Amino acid sequence: MLRRPRWAHLAQPKIAPQGGVRNASFSGLKNCANSLYICGVNRLFCVNEINDLAPQKTGCESCRPSQLQATPLGDGAWAGGACGLAVAVHDPGPDKAAMSFNTFGRVFRFTSWGESHGPAIGAVVDGCPPGLALSEDHIQLWLDRRRPGFSPHTSPRLEPDAVRILSGVFEGRTTGTPISLVIDNVDQRPSDYAVLPPRAGHADAAYQAKYGLRDPRGGGRASARETAARVAAGAIARLVVPEVRIEARIVEIGGSPEEAGWPAILDAAREAGSSVGAVVQCVATGAAPGWGAPVYAKLDADLAAACMSVNAVKAVEIGAGFAAARLRGEANADPATAGGVTGGIATGEPLVLRAAFKPTSSIAALGVAGRHDPCVGIRGAPVIEAMVAVVLADHKLLHRAQCG
Repeated sequence: MLRRPRWAHLAQPKIAPQGGVRNASFSGLKNCANSLYICGVNRLFCVNEINDLAPQKTGCESCRPSQLQATPLGDGAWAGGACGLAVAVHDPGPDKAAMSFNTFGRVFRFTSWGESHGPAIGAVVDGCPPGLALSEDHIQLWLDRRRPGFSPHTSPRLEPDAVRILSGVFEGRTTGTPISLVIDNVDQRPSDYAVLPPRAGHADAAYQAKYGLRDPRGGGRASARETAARVAAGAIARLVVPEVRIEARIVEIGGSPEEAGWPAILDAAREAGSSVGAVVQCVATGAAPGWGAPVYAKLDADLAAACMSVNAVKAVEIGAGFAAARLRGEANADPATAGGVTGGIATGEPLVLRAAFKPTSSIAALGVAGRHDPCVGIRGAPVIEAMVAVVLADHKLLHRAQCG
């Protein structure tokens, strides 16, 4: 039975003017009343053009299915056709075919949505086991740790970050179905960004280059505002791993590990219309030995990916991190340098990682008005905790699925 190719929604090749095939490179085309596509089993078929890629017949008169073996051209392209038709179409594959990536996780996973100055932000959490006690108050406890507007050293934007659960919970228990969360934006000021060109150090120009347009209101998805959705998802993930204690804290601001000097560093940066970076350290105690996988789902790799995905994070270290490269072998054999992971699998020791937050890009010194954090890393600790919780919940469920 002929199948619609997995990339058909991207290419949808049909006979085009001058005998060309839309979105495909080609050569040696002869007249044919049918359109062409290559199915997922690498066979070339003629398909009735009128029926919008719905294969109503197995081939044209000169193309029988038994004759339609395709020839690999390399890089995912194929060519063939006994009727003299020759076509080369690039198949992007199942991963490359996805248009965007807004979902994190394998079994326990969440999708975040919304923009900084849109009407709301939120998340949809899927893969959560049923029967867990969950309320809006539980999620709110963690969101309140990330909220802006409560310190002269954070953004003055006043957002209550009040979360609402729209689905996936009945009578205070998770049902095993998707949990939809929404957080209304109530203190938006999109006019602050109405005439701004792409901002230096921000994702504005990158978004414009990728999509051909961008949401200029505070950076849209690239804003730290998006991280509230992560914290909400992380609050649910913590229910999956109640045996794990996850704590993150700032260990460095503006290059200084001395906490007593941080207020002066932050005040000086704000007065100058500038910003500084920070380092957040997270320790997770209680992760069971065996969580993780040896090669392509290493626990430390997923932890690093999770934290690197946080807006403004530019580096992540596990255990000794870069310092391990400066140690001799006998010193590196100390389990403490591994950060609780060896071979991609948890050892049962505390998991230790550090995330480096760059200075806030939107600053007055660069001509950017608006309300911004002089150090975005200050509110980064609960976000890092949330992403660590999501990874550990995911790996606990993965381990259970494989090993019982």
